[in-house]
Formats: sequence, structure tokens, C-alpha cells
Amino acid sequence: MLKSLTISLLIFAISGCASTLEQTTATEVSTHYLYYSDSKKTGIKGGLGELIVEVGPNPKKRAPVRYAETVSGGMGETWRATIWMALLAATATLDRDLDTIRVTVEAEGAVDGPSAGALMAAAVMAGLKNVPVLESATLTGTINPDHTVGPVSGIPEKVIAAIEMGKTRIGVPVGQIIARTVKSKKKVNVRALAESRGAYVVELHHIRDAYQLLTGQKLEQPTALKPSEMLLPPWAAEVFFRKATETLEDIEKAQKNLKEIIDRAPDPSFRRFRDILKTTFKKVQRHIAEGDAVSAIYLATSLQGNHFDLNSRLLTMLGTHLNRWEYIRKLLRGHHFTVAGLLDASIPQWKKYVPHDASEVPYAVDTFEAFIHAMREFAEASEVMNNNPTLKRLFEDKSYIPKTRAEQSIAVRGLGQFNKLVVDAQTNLMLGQAYLALGKAWLKLKRRQRKKPVGAALLDSLRKRYQRVADANLQYADTLLILPRSEMGKKPKSEIRKQLMSMDLDYRQAVVNRRLPALLDESLLNKRELTYANLSGAISSFFASASLISKRYSLGAVFSKDQSELVSVRNRAALVSMLKLADIEARQVGAKCRNTLGEIPIISLIEYDLGQRMLRDAKTNKNATPAQRSNATQHQIAALGHLWRSTTMGRLALHVHRKLEGQD
Repeated sequence: MLKSLTISLLIFAISGCASTLEQTTATEVSTHYLYYSDSKKTGIKGGLGELIVEVGPNPKKRAPVRYAETVSGGMGETWRATIWMALLAATATLDRDLDTIRVTVEAEGAVDGPSAGALMAAAVMAGLKNVPVLESATLTGTINPDHTVGPVSGIPEKVIAAIEMGKTRIGVPVGQIIARTVKSKKKVNVRALAESRGAYVVELHHIRDAYQLLTGQKLEQPTALKPSEMLLPPWAAEVFFRKATETLEDIEKAQKNLKEIIDRAPDPSFRRFRDILKTTFKKVQRHIAEGDAVSAIYLATSLQGNHFDLNSRLLTMLGTHLNRWEYIRKLLRGHHFTVAGLLDASIPQWKKYVPHDASEVPYAVDTFEAFIHAMREFAEASEVMNNNPTLKRLFEDKSYIPKTRAEQSIAVRGLGQFNKLVVDAQTNLMLGQAYLALGKAWLKLKRRQRKKPVGAALLDSLRKRYQRVADANLQYADTLLILPRSEMGKKPKSEIRKQLMSMDLDYRQAVVNRRLPALLDESLLNKRELTYANLSGAISSFFASASLISKRYSLGAVFSKDQSELVSVRNRAALVSMLKLADIEARQVGAKCRNTLGEIPIISLIEYDLGQRMLRDAKTNKNATPAQRSNATQHQIAALGHLWRSTTMGRLALHVHRKLEGQD
């Protein structure tokens, strides 16, 4: 049931080339969420609770989320985090400005958990569109960061409770038509169960499906480009081909110097590593010959890092086996000064680039991200050296040779950490330089529409917006992954976070990328550059936490014993659905960018291309080995990340465009 608190209607607010709906009235939506509980009297049983969502205008830009409780402390930590995710998902799906909306959520009794997330999002969307909800409908499902519907437990119990309370239209997450009961773990076909009782169950892929089930109205799907229309323009491809070819030439020269050393190396693993490099080298050449520019530049960048790594391992081995510590000193100083020189040469060029048009901002964000990560990794490498007196003395004192085994062990261990960070820094620098080359080529070919750069105030509003999204996503990840483990193991959340940081790269990046910009030396960056740093950090944090939630919660990932490698996912139907929707959404946003901006941001095209390459690499046959299937799953999840990034960068450009049109 929907109640309109005033008789005013929603009106269109025209902003430049794009039109957005502005909330001018408060609208109340009342529906029912599903849950299950366990008590001594009734055992495990499903139930329904009333959920009231009020969606109203926010002219004074106050807090966009409010909670209304019927009992003191009624809303748990996870429930509150889920409300934020519901609001973010609903406004993004309907292309509304979060800052103009205020949502109040009221729930009956003591509530917690994420399983009402998709229902909340659908209710917010109904309020935004002033559309009544159906009394006969309800649904259960979490919200994934990409706005797809995620898994829940207790579905058979919830479906039975919904039917007993008169519901005939019930939504469940994709892949959970066959679900297990809570206590006996018995598999139940909930669709057949519902049909036998005069109701029906709908499988929900996206919150669009949740909205359609709850209201009976289908959202119009935006036009999508064809995959063939998401290709890099020839001028951009030419830049990448040139950079990839230059990288191959540099590596080829360097490999000649290493060949003799590798052939004489006592450890056969070096020869295997060299063979891997040769294979990658040929792949880059093939991609250049086939006209696959994005694959060529990214593989070439990776190859450069791997070659750098091989060089480090060889010189370290020679130094320790032959007691030729001058090799290690040469390596240490060479790597340090090479990356320092690249940073010194690149940062002034990076600082000169000032975006003027909306389509340039995503490009600037990604370029900033590459250089900021390189700066961080180089700073961490220097810190490793400073914290290792033996390594530091080896670097500074040309006559010093570690004498004892303890000294040698400390030096080699520190050198391994140092080299890894330096290799990562160099890889990011190479990527940043490729992006800078793209920017120069773009400026030669295109005429900027605006004569003045994107303003600091606009950039700051973007920073606040994306930082809020990143923080909400991190909090959601915390309640889904950290809180349950803390309560189950009776350990403080800080300890669980520390464990997850040590074993999951995505979680580590989500936290570090969000905090990193605040740690940068303000003397190196001006206000505009710091704003870009914070913006790129927030976006990177969001993607990392989105990948974390998708893997460890939504898809039910299975990891190796040491938790270092993803082996498979339990919810494969959800992965297939997420990939399909991510591909379509990237092309829909691409179409909107082309219609509104006259072009698709280059970064969106690059990320879409990378996503498609990952999907091609993920293809396996029926006779694939477990290792091949595991590798394919890893590629599919990586593809998701690239497709999400393509969509987000397109939306960022559209958001900037609307802001610019409103200001000019």
C-alpha cells in the first residue's frame, strides 16, 4: 500500500542535456519483509514484519537516511548498513541524485540481517516513482554492490510464512529456487511448493526485478550499444600499440643480458619462469598483430613487471650463492633509482593534465590512481629499506658485505619485500604513462568544448559523493563478513579485520585505497590534485569491497586451505546472471554517454574491453581440469570488476556533465 502525504506530484527538473526527477513530496510505502526465527515453543519458523519506507525531498541537504524504531535499539547494525545500500542502489538504478532525497525506514520490532535489502530498495524505488505496491507481493534477498539480488537463508520457511499470510507473489534470489531448510538442510523446490498452495515464486536477478514484482510495473530498459560499438577509437588503439611495441623492444634488449645468466643458474625454476615470459612476449606480439590494443598494452605492462621480477630473483640468487653482494647492491640501487627517476619524470606531466570536459574526468581519475599507487608502493619500499638496517647499509655503503648468516638472511628477506613493492610501483607507472600518452593524443585530435577546467567545488562534491558510497560499501562488507565471524568466534572485530586483511587482497585494497589519500604528503599535491586523489581512492575502495562482497558472500566462493587462491563458487547461477547484467549495463551507460556527451569515455571502453578479454580467457571445455576451471572462475570474477568499472566511469562522466551544465 502507498500513501501520499501531500497531493503534489513529482516534477521533472531539467539539468543540461539530461533530465532527472526531483523528489518534491514525501511518499510513504508500506510492505512486509520476510524472516525466520527459532524459539523453544515453535522451533524454526518463518514470519512477516511490517516495513514502512518514507521517501521525501531533502532541500537542506541533511542526512539522507533516518531510522524509526518501534522498540529501543530495534534496528541492528547489519539492518542499518543494508538501508544505506538500498538507498544507493535505488537512486543509482533510477538515476536520481542521492543528495536531493531523504529516506526514513521504520520496521516492526527488533530486526537485523541483510535479507530485506532488495525489498527495501524496491520500496524506495516505488516511493521515488510514486507507484503503489501490491499487497499480494513480497520478496527476500540481499543487495549486491552491483544492485543484483544476493543470497539468503531460510527460504522454504519464509515462503511458507508468506503464503500463510496471504501473499501470492513471492520473490527469491537467482539460483535459490532449490533451497535448503534451516534445521534439516533438506532441499526444497520452493516454486513447486508455492504452486501447490496457489502462489508462485519468481527468481530475482536485479532490483529492477524486485521492483516489478512488488509493484507489478516494469521499468523501461535503457537502450544498449552493441558490443562492436564499445571498441577503442583508432587513434587510442594506435597509442597503445606504440607503447606496447616500445615495451617489448626494451624487454628484448634486457633479456639478451639475462640469457647467459639464466642458462647457468643452478635453480631450474628460473628457466621455467623465462619460458613463461617468452610465452607472454609472443602473446603481446599476437595481440598487436590481431589489432587487440587493450590486451597488448596490459599484457606488455604485466610482462615488464615480470621481467623486472625475474631480474631481481636472478641477481639475488647470484649474490647469495656466489657471495657476490655487489650484484645485490647493484640490483637494490638500480631498482630504487630507476623507479625514482620514472616518478620524477612522470609526476610533472601528470600535474599538467587538467580536465575541462566531462569525458576527461574518468580518464584523469584512473591516471591519478595509477600514479598515486606507484607513489604509495615506492614509499612502502623505502620504508622496508629504512626498517631493515642490514639492507639499508648494503644500499648506502659500497664496501659493506653481510658476514653472518643472520645478516644475510635479514638482507635477502628485506630485499624480497622491497623488490615486490618496486615491481608493483613500476607496473603502475607504466600504466600511468600509457594513460598520459592517451591524454596527449586526445588533446591533439579533439577540441575541448569548455575553455575553463572542471572547478574545484564540483570536484569536491564528487569526492564527497563517492566517499560516502565507498564508506557505505565498506560498512556493509563489515556487517556481512566481519560481524558474524566476530560473534561466532567470540573475538573482537578488530582481530577478524586483521585476519581478513592478511589473507584477502580485495579487503586490503578496499581499506588502504580509502585511507591512502589522507596519508599523502600535501606538499607534493595541490588542492585539486588531492581532491582527485581522494576521488580515485574512494572509487578504487568501492570496487575492491564490491569484489570482496561478491566473492565471499554473494557467490559463496571456495578458497584453498591457505585462503590465498579462489578455487570455485557455489552459486554459479548468480555469477552467470551478474556477468550478463554487468555486460548489458556497461553498454547501456555507453549508449547514454554517446547520446549525451557525444562520445564514450576512453576509460569505459578500456575497462569494457578488458572485461571481454577476461571472459574469453575464462572459456573452458567439458574436459577441463580442476585447475583450469578454477582459473576460469578467477577470470570471470575479474571480468565482473572490469565491467563494473566501465559502467561506473561512464556514470561519473554523466554526473560531471550534469553538474557542468547546471553551473555554466
